[in-house]
Amino acid sequence: MIRGEIIAEIETDKATVEYEAYTGGVMGKIVAEEGETIPVGGLIAVITAPGELSLKNY
Repeated sequence: MIRGEIIAEIETDKATVEYEAYTGGVMGKIVAEEGETIPVGGLIAVITAPGELSLKNY
């Protein structure tokens, strides 16, 4: 992915917003599944550098 690319839609009670990648890289791990409720500040995914090992501890 590239910086600024839309990688998710975040839905709240009042709005749905598009979430942009803040850096370039590879989607290392998706932590939150579609439709799952995540607390404010919660982890939804991990972006890694190309070739970096997957992140099993998240």
